Amino acid sequence: MTPQVDVFIPIYGVERFIEKCLQSVLAQDYENMRVVLIDDASPDQSMALARQVIEKDNPLQHKVEIVSCPINGGLGATRKIAHSMIAGKYTLFIDSDDYWDNEHLVSEWVAVAEKGNYEVVLSNYCHEYPLQEKSIPREVVPRLSGKEVAYAMLRGTEAGYLWNKLFLSDKLKQCSHLVKTGRNFWEDVVVTIPLLYNAEKVGYYPKVTTHYLHHGNTQYTAVTKPEYIGTLEEILKDFEKEFKETKDQELKQAYNDFKMRIFTILAQLPIRYYKAFRKPIFKVEWALFPHDWKNAIRYFIYYLTQNKYTTWIGYLCYNLSSYLYRHLIKKNTYRA
Repeated sequence: MTPQVDVFIPIYGVERFIEKCLQSVLAQDYENMRVVLIDDASPDQSMALARQVIEKDNPLQHKVEIVSCPINGGLGATRKIAHSMIAGKYTLFIDSDDYWDNEHLVSEWVAVAEKGNYEVVLSNYCHEYPLQEKSIPREVVPRLSGKEVAYAMLRGTEAGYLWNKLFLSDKLKQCSHLVKTGRNFWEDVVVTIPLLYNAEKVGYYPKVTTHYLHHGNTQYTAVTKPEYIGTLEEILKDFEKEFKETKDQELKQAYNDFKMRIFTILAQLPIRYYKAFRKPIFKVEWALFPHDWKNAIRYFIYYLTQNKYTTWIGYLCYNLSSYLYRHLIKKNTYRA
């Protein structure tokens, strides 16, 4: 018998997208699949439409369960519910405004995992920008070990998404303590980075699975918010606990890059919030960077913001460099 695959779909305010998403999941030809919809107190017709799809467009009669949350808890809360309900050998996630594009991908994804006895199988994916009528496919770079994938995720050269990865459930559950209610930003990377770092066998499924839809500022990542300061501080504290015994120099360097990435996110906030991310947990170390001109500029701007007398200069430098980068270097590239 084929191993059970659990597919978790959080639902909130997606009445424009849920039908396509759920149809793409229920169309899968993999027989032993359990689909769990987590209704995060969605205020629209998302769940009514989802129930219609379950009734009319479930050709293989996949098992479908619906969990209804009494109040909206956000992505962190729905991820926590999902972790508590994992029962199959493998686990997949898909967001309810995204979709899969062929009915064989779960079967093929699992076949790769079973053949290689992998703990995680990464796949390619595609960014979709419907307003610009543009699709940008992304290929996962095959790496020799989970540690190398984790380094790349920390540095931002590999995506830390949950939804382009098939997880061995027993491995995924080892990171359940990192899933927390209220953690609605970077809630994926806080799980995927430690998991990949500790994974012994990592595989690759070289096809596009998830089409990730960008549809405006309703997404959590569209705008930097003041509450992200506390969220990112908590994530760093969790990483400090996860990696406290490490003597891995490459991990330390990648983690330093991760902190600089956090700085570039928080620096988008108004200047009155800059004092909040001068805490020691956010500290970036120049000695752990490659000493090239790009890193020198980045660190110089960071350094200015860390002194209350020069913060305003750092703020101006950051915004000027960001403007030049967006309008000159990445003029024709859509930001994720």
